[in-house]
Amino acid sequence: MADQWQPQPHAPRKGLAIASLVLGILSVPTLGLLFVGACAGIGLGIAALMKASKDPQHYGGKGMAIGGLVMSALSLLAIPFIGIIAAIAIPSLLRARVSANEAMAIGDIRTVISAEAAYAAGNGEFFDTLECLTQPTSCRPNAPTIQFLTNMPPTKSGYVRTFHPGPPAPPAALATGSISPSSLQSYAFSAVPLTQGRTGVRAFCGDATGVICQTTDGSAPAVADGRCVVAGSYGDLAQCATSAGVSELPAAPAPDPPAAPAPDPPAADAGGGRLATSALGAVRVGGSIREPRKIKDVRPSYPDIAQQARVQGVVILEVMIDPAGEVTDVKVLRGIPLLDHAAIEAVRQWVYTPTLLNGQPVPVIMTVTVNFRLT
Repeated sequence: MADQWQPQPHAPRKGLAIASLVLGILSVPTLGLLFVGACAGIGLGIAALMKASKDPQHYGGKGMAIGGLVMSALSLLAIPFIGIIAAIAIPSLLRARVSANEAMAIGDIRTVISAEAAYAAGNGEFFDTLECLTQPTSCRPNAPTIQFLTNMPPTKSGYVRTFHPGPPAPPAALATGSISPSSLQSYAFSAVPLTQGRTGVRAFCGDATGVICQTTDGSAPAVADGRCVVAGSYGDLAQCATSAGVSELPAAPAPDPPAAPAPDPPAADAGGGRLATSALGAVRVGGSIREPRKIKDVRPSYPDIAQQARVQGVVILEVMIDPAGEVTDVKVLRGIPLLDHAAIEAVRQWVYTPTLLNGQPVPVIMTVTVNFRLT
């Protein structure tokens, strides 16, 4: 008698479970596949578990379905935590980017000021365009081969940089043929955020005086006759007038004779005399107030570009020394743009013996000099 054919049992179906597991695995690194994938993985996992429980002979893969459910659920739970982290980190990164862009803009303005000062030392004390600073030999006869300034693109690190030429050099100076035909009596260099609030918050302007001013709202600084229009002081930098606030700048009038400075309010010393004091209560050195003794001296670092340009001289500074003998404020009285920053940085680190008035330490104001000499 022939053997009867026996049907072979079918392997349990695992398609739903496998799909749930795959979606769960993909959901972990992709934040739930933008939420939709994780929800689909959970739905497929539940369907696979229900079918496997009701009809285990035809449907299987419980373990894969559970794995898919767990991973999809974890990816959904991670979304809020990652969102919180992003909400904290992204603004910090943007602020750091803005600070870096602003620092780069200020640094470029200082670079232009230093380059112009070095160039003017060999150009009859006249300034010039950025192109001439980049290639001096193409603008000035017998110019050195040194490159005072590298090529500076108009847009860089989120800021738009603009060179504002001032009046040209007098015809008599140009007629000598010893200076560049494009020589200038003054100039200004500004940097304005490309996108206010995103690439930068403040705008900046610097000129031949060596002063850098800012606008705190990022608006374009006002420039007149190749000079930044300074409106006041704000923090470490001067406050620029804005282009919107200066609709029409009149021609500069002839300078009046300097008025005699008003005397500082006097303060009594121990001997019944009078001492000159500042509005901040600091006593000026002189008379019975002797100059404090320096107990910590820091020599300035000679800027490389100043050495290459053979720039030397004396920078005269006015300093305020607090009762503990530390320098708290420095103001340039007579400077050399290429050397001023190095002198200020060194003097800020000087320390003096405290100055006593009626037995009490008091802040003092005095004049100091920093000598730069090439060896």
